[in-house]
Amino acid sequence: MATLSFRGGSVVAKKALEALPWLVGVVESRKRPVTYKWLGERIDADPFTVVPRSLGLVGSALEKLEPKLGKIPPIQLVVVGGRSGIPGDSGLTWTGVSKEELSSWKGSFFERRPEGSV
Repeated sequence: MATLSFRGGSVVAKKALEALPWLVGVVESRKRPVTYKWLGERIDADPFTVVPRSLGLVGSALEKLEPKLGKIPPIQLVVVGGRSGIPGDSGLTWTGVSKEELSSWKGSFFERRPEGSV
């Protein structure tokens, strides 16, 4: 069985572990994306620094499991900016998806208003 783990005992790694069940819940609900602020409130982390870095760790860890499990969707991309409604630049960079491409996905998950947006 494949195990998801994060190296080190940093706050960011701990918050990544706390974020994962929330991310799964968002996907399972199929309602709408959530904001960095929304996730930060649930895992008690700064939405501008700790949350994005934690999401990066989640994405990296899931990528490392792909040889054992096959392609895993980038679950961390369900967290979006409150104003833009799309994931941040760093999240998109390593996925190979541009903001322009994501913005053009009509009828997608990201067209819905983010939970916790202003």
